[in-house]
Order: sequence, then C-alpha cells, then structure tokens
Amino acid sequence: MDTLSMPLVDGRFTTPDQALAALRRSGQGALVVKVSDQYSLAWASEIDEARRQGLPNLTTIPNREPAYLARMEDALTRGVDLIQPRRTWMAYESLLDTVGAQYVLIAVADNAAMVVTRHEGLRAMVDSVVLECDGPPHHVFPKPDKRVGDDCPRCPADSTGRRPKIRLSV
Repeated sequence: MDTLSMPLVDGRFTTPDQALAALRRSGQGALVVKVSDQYSLAWASEIDEARRQGLPNLTTIPNREPAYLARMEDALTRGVDLIQPRRTWMAYESLLDTVGAQYVLIAVADNAAMVVTRHEGLRAMVDSVVLECDGPPHHVFPKPDKRVGDDCPRCPADSTGRRPKIRLSV
C-alpha cells in the first residue's frame, strides 16, 4: 500500500479542459472525481477523450476507477488508522478486498484528496506525468506505458514518413 495526495474535482461542474489543467498543475496522470457522494479516479486519457467528444463535464466518463471513502465506522470496526495509514496496512488490504476497490480516500477537502492505494505500483501509475502526442490529433497517454520520445502508436506517419512522438505535456 501507499499514500498520496491527488487533485479532487466535482464531476458535475468541471469541464474536461479544467480537469486536464488540474492534472498538468499536479503533475499526475489521474484525479479524483466526486459526483454526489460517489468518488472515482479518472485518467488523463479518459478526460482527454471526453474533451474530444465535447462532453460538458466529467459525469459521463465511462468506467472510472471506483474509490471508497473511508468513514469513522471503518476505523472503529475494521481497525484502519485514518491518520497514519501505514500503521494498519493489513487492515487497509482487508478493507479494499471487502469494498472491491484499489483506492481508499481517507480525507477530502475542497480540491484535494488523501488516497491510500492497494500497492505501490498504483501510486506509480497515478504519479506518472501526463504525456501527450505531438502530432495531430492531440491526445494524452496517462499511464506509464509510454515514454518521452516514443513513436505514437495511434497516429500514422506523415508524408515524410515521420511518426508523431510522445512528449511531456505542458
């Protein structure tokens, strides 16, 4: 397990452009989306797709990764420490198994969430910088399966044979 801070947005009132700007500011590849009392993670590629489709907000992004909001009841009945989660990592693993999630939110504020991940590799995915293709059409690669300088696998070569490259998003 691991812990990290992530941007938090209200999916009903956040446009895809605003969400991508929040990701660029944070340097992360995903953010937490709140819709009513439900929380989930949305990856940069999903948000970019919503932008390309002209969606007005983040509520209709399909297949967002669910995130469970821990409550005081979880601390009392399951033994998770909401202040120092690493002290009770086994209790968090049990909680994640029970709720069927990879992420637990232990604190939420206006624009940030403290998140516990099931394992360190999930943090690495979230902490991956946002990468984008430098050619038309513009699109992003949020998960760490691409590196700066790689050829874009989605775009065809231009008339000179050059394929668009992956670069850091600015």
